[in-house]
Amino acid sequence: MDEKELQGFCADADAEPYRDYIHTPFSRGDFTYATDGRIMVRVARVASITRDAKEIKSLEKLLEGAEKVAYRRLP
Repeated sequence: MDEKELQGFCADADAEPYRDYIHTPFSRGDFTYATDGRIMVRVARVASITRDAKEIKSLEKLLEGAEKVAYRRLP
């Protein structure tokens, strides 16, 4: 999955004007994430997405314990 595809899972700026930190995909560790605030997509790290969740306190809080969550593969 590439950056353009992941962008489709991110929140729209008009729908989520106050949570700008979920308008674009971000990476942490070995994974890249995208969320609209309701669902989160996690894929193997995408090299072109350099925004690190550690730089944004709200994202770090969102990802606390994310490794313990049961992720499901999409069909």
